[in-house]
Amino acid sequence: MASSSADVGKRIDITNKTGKSFEEIRTNVQSITYEIGQISEASKVISQHANQVVGIESMLEQTNENTAIVQNISATTGNSMLLEEIAASAEALTEMLENLQQTVQQYKY
Repeated sequence: MASSSADVGKRIDITNKTGKSFEEIRTNVQSITYEIGQISEASKVISQHANQVVGIESMLEQTNENTAIVQNISATTGNSMLLEEIAASAEALTEMLENLQQTVQQYKY
């Protein structure tokens, strides 16, 4: 009977140690679960920021395209202004030539 009582005591001791081990495992699993949740939330935030970066890159690309269009318009406008100046100069030269012809006509016999 004494060995039976000793065996029961050992089994109780083992059961208590097993219970403590399971409690430690449960605590560690809860901690790991919490950490996984934190990682998941951080991943969502990173994903949102990545989407914002992609959006910003898209806006920059659009801005670059718009800048190229504006530069083309500026060049066209510059050419147009140059053409207007040339036309005005040609008109002024035509007027001067007509005046010169009239002046020369006055001195003809």
